[in-house]
Amino acid sequence: MPRENSNLKLGTFMTDKYEFLEWDSNFFGFGVARINYFLDFKDITEIVKLCNNSGIKLLYYLSSEEEDILRLNKLCRTSRLVDKKVLYCKKTFLPKKVEQNIVFEYKGKIPTKDMYVLALESGIHSRFKIDPDIPAGKFEELYSLWIENSVNKIIAEKVFYTRDLDKISGMVTLKKKGNSATIGLLSVGEEYRGQKLGGKLIASCEDYCFGSGIQALYVCTQKDNIPACKFYESCGFEISNMDYVYHLWI
Repeated sequence: MPRENSNLKLGTFMTDKYEFLEWDSNFFGFGVARINYFLDFKDITEIVKLCNNSGIKLLYYLSSEEEDILRLNKLCRTSRLVDKKVLYCKKTFLPKKVEQNIVFEYKGKIPTKDMYVLALESGIHSRFKIDPDIPAGKFEELYSLWIENSVNKIIAEKVFYTRDLDKISGMVTLKKKGNSATIGLLSVGEEYRGQKLGGKLIASCEDYCFGSGIQALYVCTQKDNIPACKFYESCGFEISNMDYVYHLWI
């Protein structure tokens, strides 16, 4: 997620194996880096040493398979499997008859109170919420920024929503990049679940993709979020990739 403020200066660096994440470091107030590729344990050991010497406190590590936590813990202060990230994709779109009196495009520049609540609800399985070492309040701040930057068109082209009278009951954000698009936030208020609003929001995204010549629609969720996985699969999405995401605290 882009952000204009950039105050932390720990020395931006990037190699073919890992990179310093400036935005994340500024946001959390300490050095954050990410391993770029799936590596063997010897490489990970070396990267942890380099990050420790560079003032990095948190290292994101993505693996194609589950790692031995005890082995990872020997490298750093602590390590956690924080996400089994599933990437879903749908490549076949048909024109949808989106109900104009049900789904709307949000035109405002400032999120409503309902949208902030929905944004937080969409992240209940987020790795930034479940990791106890993430500073207090940062999860809420992160997802608040996410919806703010979405309605401001900084990180999203479209924001669709459903409503019940003056209350926003559900919403979805959509980002276009080249010939593909990615769903960011998707949430339906707890009291409105079971009314197929999620399917209507997805239909709006598909209709936009069809009309814009987009060839693939992606969305990420957590494998442990079984209702979300079943929902996307019922909408015709197929698993494209799966990563095991670890937070290595140095």
